[in-house]
Amino acid sequence: MRILTCFLPDKTSRLDPRGVAVDRLGHVLVADGNARCVSLLSARGEFLQRLVTSREGLGIPAAISVDLRDQLVIADAATEEIKIFSYLG
Repeated sequence: MRILTCFLPDKTSRLDPRGVAVDRLGHVLVADGNARCVSLLSARGEFLQRLVTSREGLGIPAAISVDLRDQLVIADAATEEIKIFSYLG
């Protein structure tokens, strides 16, 4: 077992992981229910960027996955929709 500790840029809020996925490059993607976003972390747990937020129409990410075309698939609990985003490239 490996424990990944991540440090988000906003240290005042707590991470509420609702889903985790790993892409073909080894990035860790985390759906955060508190921040209502999906964050991209390095394989070592370093915060890289927020990939999807409310600006892109995300409500509350409930589950995430990366498909075979390297697209991020998000189940949005707030809107009861499946949303697909391209993020690599």
